[in-house]
Amino acid sequence: MGILQRATEIMAANINALLDKAEDPEKMAEQYLLDYKKDLAEAKVQAAKFSAMRDAAKRDAEKCKNDISAYQNAAENALRSGDEDAARRLIEDRQRLEAKLPSLVSSFEDADKDAAEMVRLYNKLADDVRTLEDRRDSIKRTQARAKAQESMNKARERGGRLDHVQGAMAQMEEKAQRRLDEAMAGERLGEGSSVEDLVEKYARPSSSVEDELAALKAKIGAE
Repeated sequence: MGILQRATEIMAANINALLDKAEDPEKMAEQYLLDYKKDLAEAKVQAAKFSAMRDAAKRDAEKCKNDISAYQNAAENALRSGDEDAARRLIEDRQRLEAKLPSLVSSFEDADKDAAEMVRLYNKLADDVRTLEDRRDSIKRTQARAKAQESMNKARERGGRLDHVQGAMAQMEEKAQRRLDEAMAGERLGEGSSVEDLVEKYARPSSSVEDELAALKAKIGAE
């Protein structure tokens, strides 16, 4: 597809409608940008070529006009000098240039129109690319907000289950505490005296008690 045909299609395209139809807007916007930027680069090259062709055609037409004027002046000077043959040849060459000039002028006019059209199409394509960039950025922002909203929705959904989770956590904490209490009680029992130890300890009264009891009897008897 030629750049002019492609650019013409771009002029008629509704880019916003293309984006609105995309299933994955962000991905499609990036793809459109890649495609149109390639076309924009090609359009720039073609616009430069058309401008160069116009400039060349203009130079050819201007040179022909200048040559016609120069040949005319030379022919007149030849006649003034009495060189009729030279004047005749110069007139013949001038006439050939005059016959050629309309074609050169027409070529320049066509090249000028083509160059102007190419520049216009290039500018339109550049505007479309900027439009796509703006839409792409807008789509990215919208997509980011959508993802953030989805995350918030999930958080709210999890929050709705919070009471149930907290209840389950409380049960697990209570169970863990009971297990710890039982372990601690077992440790205290392990450190305490056995029944045999208690029997041996209290099998006979403490000597200090017996001594104090004997002293108390002696006191009472003395009274």
